[in-house]
Amino acid sequence: MRFCKGTICFNEYLFNSANDKKYRNYHHALSVISTNILMKASHLFIVTFSFLSTIISCTSTNDKGMEPDIYTGKLESYTLYQASDFAVNGIVVLKELKSGYTEIEVKITPTEKGLLHPGHVHFSSIDANGEIAVVLNPVDGETGISITELKEFEDGNAVLYSELINVDACIKIHLSSTPPDYHTILVGGNIGAALSKENPFGRLEISVCK
Repeated sequence: MRFCKGTICFNEYLFNSANDKKYRNYHHALSVISTNILMKASHLFIVTFSFLSTIISCTSTNDKGMEPDIYTGKLESYTLYQASDFAVNGIVVLKELKSGYTEIEVKITPTEKGLLHPGHVHFSSIDANGEIAVVLNPVDGETGISITELKEFEDGNAVLYSELINVDACIKIHLSSTPPDYHTILVGGNIGAALSKENPFGRLEISVCK
């Protein structure tokens, strides 16, 4: 369609088509830019979220950055002495949990992968045949470590860390859970109040468990 103003004529169809093409190109460019911005924003969100997750995870550890923040910082450690022909020794650490209870960690060395070594906390000192107070999780031969969270004795009486460290007791770790190796004690040692009356002893002075 043509229309004229005076001696000047215009082609309306061509005029509008040119404008429409420019508009479509401009709209397409805006769409591409918006898509790129959204993709970059999504990537930035993912990176930021991952970073914050790492920060939160780190704040759940103690100052050493090695242990979860479930401990009060109070602990007692005791030596576990060789108690058989096997040249094994170790240590037991009592850690107070924020709940007031105790984590008992036993570490012995050397050990052998594939073996499990049962252990107990007994009432009375190492040279006596005291009743079993606590059945510990067995020592894993692959790591040489046993970790047990203690809330109560075998008789059902609750016990807190502050009480446990004053109990007259000892710990014995066995070679195996079945006879005859059950009667072979790898390591043992006094803990709590029993430590104060401890005398140097040889393996023959460590009593066999019941």
